Amino acid sequence: METRTTSVLLVDDDPANLATLEAVLEPLGQRLVMADSGREALRCVLEDDFAVILLDVRLGDMSGLEVMEMLRERERNRSTPILLMTAADIAVPELLEGYAHGAVDYLSKPLIPQVLRAKVATFVELQLAREQVRRQQEAQRVLERRQWEAEQSGRLHALLLQAPVAVAITRGPDFILEFANAFYEKVMGRPVELGQPLLTLFPELETQPGLLESLRRVLETGEPFFGNEFPVTLNRGEGGAPEEAYFDFIYQAARDPTGLITGVISISVEVTGHVRARRRSERLAEELHSRTEALRESEERLRLAVESTALGTWDLNPLTQVLSWDARCKALVGVPPETQPDLELFYDKVHPEDRERMLAAMRRAMDPVGGGLYDVEYRHAEQRGDTEWWMRATGRVHFAQGRAVRFTGTVQDISERKRAERERGRLLDEARQRAEQLRGLTEASLAINAVEGIMPALSLIAERARVLGGAQRCSVSLTDGHEGVESITALSLADPSLARRGDESWSEETGLASRVRGSNQPLRLTQEELRAHSPLAPPRGWLAVPLVGRDGANLGLLQLSDKARGDFTAEDEAIVMQLAQMASVAVEKIRLYELARTQRRNLFAALMQMPEPLAVLRGPDFRFEMANLTFSRSVGGRPLEGRPIREAMPELEGQGLLETLERVYHQGEAVLRKEVALRWRRSPETFLREGIFNLALQPLRDGEGRVEGIIAVAFAVTEQVLSRREIEALAEQLSLSEQRLITLAVDLEDRVRERTAQLQAVNQELESFSYSVSHDLRAPLRHIIGFAQLLERRAGPMLDEVSRGHLKTITTAARDGGTLIDDLLEFSRMGRAELRQSRVDLGALVREVLRGLEPDMKGRSLEWRIGELPAVKADPVLVRQVLRNLLANALKYTRPRAHALIEVGAREEQGEVEVWVRDNGVGFDMRYADKLFGVFQRLHTVEQFEGTGIGLANVRRIISRHGGRTWAEGAVDQGATFHFTLPRAAS
Repeated sequence: METRTTSVLLVDDDPANLATLEAVLEPLGQRLVMADSGREALRCVLEDDFAVILLDVRLGDMSGLEVMEMLRERERNRSTPILLMTAADIAVPELLEGYAHGAVDYLSKPLIPQVLRAKVATFVELQLAREQVRRQQEAQRVLERRQWEAEQSGRLHALLLQAPVAVAITRGPDFILEFANAFYEKVMGRPVELGQPLLTLFPELETQPGLLESLRRVLETGEPFFGNEFPVTLNRGEGGAPEEAYFDFIYQAARDPTGLITGVISISVEVTGHVRARRRSERLAEELHSRTEALRESEERLRLAVESTALGTWDLNPLTQVLSWDARCKALVGVPPETQPDLELFYDKVHPEDRERMLAAMRRAMDPVGGGLYDVEYRHAEQRGDTEWWMRATGRVHFAQGRAVRFTGTVQDISERKRAERERGRLLDEARQRAEQLRGLTEASLAINAVEGIMPALSLIAERARVLGGAQRCSVSLTDGHEGVESITALSLADPSLARRGDESWSEETGLASRVRGSNQPLRLTQEELRAHSPLAPPRGWLAVPLVGRDGANLGLLQLSDKARGDFTAEDEAIVMQLAQMASVAVEKIRLYELARTQRRNLFAALMQMPEPLAVLRGPDFRFEMANLTFSRSVGGRPLEGRPIREAMPELEGQGLLETLERVYHQGEAVLRKEVALRWRRSPETFLREGIFNLALQPLRDGEGRVEGIIAVAFAVTEQVLSRREIEALAEQLSLSEQRLITLAVDLEDRVRERTAQLQAVNQELESFSYSVSHDLRAPLRHIIGFAQLLERRAGPMLDEVSRGHLKTITTAARDGGTLIDDLLEFSRMGRAELRQSRVDLGALVREVLRGLEPDMKGRSLEWRIGELPAVKADPVLVRQVLRNLLANALKYTRPRAHALIEVGAREEQGEVEVWVRDNGVGFDMRYADKLFGVFQRLHTVEQFEGTGIGLANVRRIISRHGGRTWAEGAVDQGATFHFTLPRAAS
């Protein structure tokens, strides 16, 4: 299959951007030409044509708009689509200038690969479609030329076959017979087999060197040879006996298209009768008999030739109206072989609509003035299957004394030829229709991009889509608001009577429209397919195409219905899809333009309503172009617009403002002056008012970057400056008080330092105590456990059950003592560990702790209710210890329950987060709630629930170090709830 390619020009002065564009567009399989400057891009378009140009707005040597303007000056590039690329928000004037120079769209960086590839693919397909149409037209012209040549060759072939002279064509030095008409076989006296050498067919010619020598001379020299009454002996007599005949003939060289001689054309007219009559008049009777026999044999050979060419022959006597058909003719007409034909039977076999035309042809043939030729094509009265049965009849009328005495001819089945002609016509119609659609698409693109206003654009889109799609009805709808609801905004009808059928709401009711909007893919249905969706009378076909924006969002829907002829085809869908893509670009462009116009209007209104004075000054003499209401009120409404500032407000001379305006205008840099004292007059007052202002002066530039004016804004800060000065005076008074506070702070720091030293000493004593506990208490306990185990191994078998129980109790008590010491040391370290606070996600931390407790959950019926837990500011390691202690306690104290329920929740109030853990376990008596968080304080025995009484004490110490609170609520056999608070993390 032929791969169709075209060229795409990528223009960007950044090599990285060019590489990115190449990677995004490479899957399209097109030729990508890259230019890194505007001059390089102009050189490329001089050497090649491009389907689309991607042009960066900012280039190193010139702007993209300058490059586009120079491209449009060349006739060949005026219609080349150009996509402008920009890396920043582009100003509205520059945007409009780009569209004015013929840009089809703007693309903002970073580019969306799918959107970029889809847009470039659209223009590539359009270019390839144009090239394909051009190639199809060229191929069509070649085809028509070949068909014309074939028809001419066929006519020539038919003429040669029917010529009343003997015609033969031989090829090569062996004179291979390539063509021989019926008359040639007649004069040669036998049927010939094409493709055989002449001497093989007619060996008697080998003894007649004069004839062969003439053929060779023509083949070698190319000079024609003329023979007059040339004697030739042919074995065409009875039984193949030699017979002398006489001919007038011409041998003409046959040449190929390059002029090379390839064979010989011989045209012969037998003049044997004339010669014999002239030479042997006495043998007239014998010659007449011989000619009669030759004619009979010739007619037989002609009959055989006709049968071999699938032609039927007929013979009509106009005087007696007797009609005869041969067997082939009867088979072609469709009657049994034994049928006796007559004119009535013949007329019945002709299609009623063609009967009069056939009779008129017969009347013209039998008119002596008309020449007697008969040639007519007509349809058979019957059909073969679902196709028409076409016949062609040709013949000649023989006249005697001005009267038709015999009418003979042939008949042929031409149904296949007619079908081929219809197919050729259909293909030509499709090619012309495709070319017309592409031409219409191009015209529509230009028209849509030239129209202003959303409603005129939609009306034009609907009209062009209806014409291109061959529909009777077309509607265009745009997405209304944020709900995705379609409302018809433009409708085009081929016939106003179609408006009585109603609107396109049936497509919304059946869900077909929302299906197209949701998938952003076209949908094409026939009338039969539509009946499955709507019980009402559906239109004659329906084609819906989405309007898709640059960001891939659905903009609306284009619906065509009631196809004028047949059903909507894939070609219709492709054309309407291309139009929809152009329409989407146009709709977005118009919306952007209207948005810019609205924003400009709103900006002007906002500037006019600004509470600060604002003025726009134009030109080197600073003429007022605009002054907002605040500015006008501040000068008493005196006339300003159109007047230079020195003329409108002469009191500003000598205050430094006018000099600052001059600097901004000539240097082109913005200036911000703070706390500028100004004096001005307010009409009709005669005195000067005074005020203090912060002045913002911003240069205004034209499209080429030249300064053409200044925007001036004055912010009144008189009250602020006066207040600040009062505050500065108060600050001096406070400075003295601050010195006194510093003296008091120094004394306080000394006291804090002394207290810190005392606390450090206490901590050192605690550390010494911890070490002592760890070292002095652990060693005896290890000895107890070790010696108990030795005693069990050595004397265990000799001890009774009670003694072994006492020994086990000793070991267990020693281990519990070690655990208690470990918990006590952990409790001590908790109070001294450094806090490393950060943002902690309580929800994630709870899930992590629960994963560690999974071994304790096995085999139990548990229900966890974990609420929405916020983030807090805390040490994640210590808070994990708090959650593990509380959740492990909840698991432990719900163990007696058949179904345990444990809840974790939180709420925020007054800058802190309160977290609780609630269970339906054994609970506790609230009278002892204050003992829960003490060291070694337990409300249950070790036999009931294991533990050392340190866990909740650790919880309280950790929460206290974070500045939080801990408390508990509960009731015996009704569960318990433990609360703690932590600071809330900043959002």
